[in-house]
Amino acid sequence: MQSFLRHTAESILEKLDWKQLRNTTLVLPSHRAGLVLKEELLRLQQERHAQAVWAPTVLTLTNLQDALSPLYAEDELFTIVRLYQLYQQYPHTEAISLDLFYNWGRQMIADFTNIDASMPAEEVPNFFANTIAAHELSTWQLDPETEERLRNLVSGSAVSGLVDKDSVKRQYEVLWRQMGELYRALRTQMAAEGKGYTGMRQRAVIEHWEEESVQQQLSGRTFVFAGFNYLLPVERELMERLRDAEQALFYWDFVPNFETNEKAFSFAQHNAGILGAANPLTANPLTVKPITVIRCVSREAQAQYVHRWLQQNYTAKGQKVGVVICDETMLESVIYTLPAITLPGEETPVPINITKGFPLRNTAVYARVLAWLNDPVRGQADMPVSPTILDELATFLGFVEAAESEETESNTSPLSWQELLILESEYQVRKLINQLRSLLNEGLGVVCTLKLLRLLLRRMMENVTMPFHGEPVTDIQIMGVLETRMLDFDRLLYSMWRKA
Repeated sequence: MQSFLRHTAESILEKLDWKQLRNTTLVLPSHRAGLVLKEELLRLQQERHAQAVWAPTVLTLTNLQDALSPLYAEDELFTIVRLYQLYQQYPHTEAISLDLFYNWGRQMIADFTNIDASMPAEEVPNFFANTIAAHELSTWQLDPETEERLRNLVSGSAVSGLVDKDSVKRQYEVLWRQMGELYRALRTQMAAEGKGYTGMRQRAVIEHWEEESVQQQLSGRTFVFAGFNYLLPVERELMERLRDAEQALFYWDFVPNFETNEKAFSFAQHNAGILGAANPLTANPLTVKPITVIRCVSREAQAQYVHRWLQQNYTAKGQKVGVVICDETMLESVIYTLPAITLPGEETPVPINITKGFPLRNTAVYARVLAWLNDPVRGQADMPVSPTILDELATFLGFVEAAESEETESNTSPLSWQELLILESEYQVRKLINQLRSLLNEGLGVVCTLKLLRLLLRRMMENVTMPFHGEPVTDIQIMGVLETRMLDFDRLLYSMWRKA
């Protein structure tokens, strides 16, 4: 059976001259799938033209929206502080400190992004009015799951039992009723500075579509969208405008079975009806393959089985083998047991690409940061601090300027995933320190004490997951469920953990 991406590559070359690929942008749900499609195109070029000459650009849909947006992307921390300063201007029944507001702010920005991606600006006031009327929180009864989630937002910690139910409801109700005003104030302030959060920047692409800053990037290019199913309104509108300009081709993912995948087929039908389809919406019969179910008594036992399974199932170069980790809490156990597989006749181990994010809070540098901040020699918790304390922290962690590290960075020898993890964790902490330093230099709008700095930096680090920057087209892949979209494997292991 021909793979979806192979079929798509052949169809693209039927519709476009191969030299046009240099002015073509492939847009797919994941960067990995885009690179595989690009490889298929290059392979076909080599077969038909002896060598590959022209290569298309590969983007995710989010990357494309980012590139077209006329608004500058502001760091999330700066946006949260901006939102907190606006929040302080409204009356409150109970004050919320910046470190406690941090998780509220992240959730609010995510909600604002969903609003901008789902409806035009003129519909937003009615949305807020209707939702406030529908959620009369004075009589709202919290179920245990919702109460726990709200506690997390208030306290930033799932283990905190100090926030009573009435306090949670009061704080959430006040913030909810101010949501519409905060949304409008944040958008107005950021737009005046030419900045925006994710949803605002996505909506700005449509609102500024006719401007030269957008059209210049679209001129002369063809956009191939492949593998999408459900689309947000702002995404569909972008595709519609490119279709109207005759600059887009659409390839909807195969539906293995119309009856058992009714929802997937309905998305494909709906999208094809609006945007058209370069490929026919016909069922793609799947070859039935044997499935083996293995039960394990613990996460650790399952991680050990992943080790054994890879050694048994990757036996020759060119085999496509994948391990799908459905429970992100298992990632750490799995990667620490990955085997070093060396094929017969080879001297170096086969590279293993890890895509799923690794929590920064599970790294050594996270523990070192907290230990340094909590050391009594730093001073009293309520002592005001200046940006110099972050310079001291960077020095303690051994971070050096780029000019001093040129010799290290020029080393081209391949790194193990453990070395990549260390480098990535240090990079992420360095980035957070730089953000906080810039913020302290500009002013938080509140007095920054040692306690506030500790709590804020901890909350920031707890929300970071680190991607492994490997090679997405290697034979052995460790990934999450969404990363498997449109990809084909010779052997695949789904690693799931579920309590009995």
